Amino acid sequence: MNRFILDTDTITLLKQGHSRVSDRTLAQPVGSVITSVITVDEQLSGWYTAIRKAKSPQLLSDGYAELAETVGYLGHFIILGFSVAAIEQFERLRRLN
Repeated sequence: MNRFILDTDTITLLKQGHSRVSDRTLAQPVGSVITSVITVDEQLSGWYTAIRKAKSPQLLSDGYAELAETVGYLGHFIILGFSVAAIEQFERLRRLN
């Protein structure tokens, strides 16, 4: 089975209900659309930052609500890890630039 790894921007569009992204994602076989632990980190880090910067109770509450929703949403995906071998390969590729 082919797997389709969604990056952070695509997950954001999907979560927002972007029609083209939603249609293409839903057209894939069940279990073939996954994301990476890096995307999970980026999604959650964004809400952690918003929470830390919140200047009012409403913004703080909104940030925590979005964080909770994001955790639940990401729980629907298979999450691809980032192994030592993958990290080492990433570093090798980075050094080529």
